[in-house]
Amino acid sequence: SICPQRRRVAAGRIKMEAGGEGMQSQPAAGGRMLTLPAGSLSGTYSAVLLMTDLESDDAVAIKILAPMLMGVPMLVVVGEGDADKREMVAAVLSNYGLRV
Repeated sequence: SICPQRRRVAAGRIKMEAGGEGMQSQPAAGGRMLTLPAGSLSGTYSAVLLMTDLESDDAVAIKILAPMLMGVPMLVVVGEGDADKREMVAAVLSNYGLRV
């Protein structure tokens, strides 16, 4: 489990500030922004870093988050295992309608 401070850094958090404080960003070409309205990771993100070992809990989390992640640029890092999981993660993301 990653502490909340590291999650913010790992996700490349860019909080949008109307008052000019903080950084402002536009979504990547062809992408959209991800907005999390509440919680320890609340903010607006121009991209998402997804780190997974594709265990069952990760697959469930991806399924739950998929509607919010549609169109948001992602960098996916897959953990090591007995099998090459790159094709597996591509199939999971594609199955939930996420661009691979």
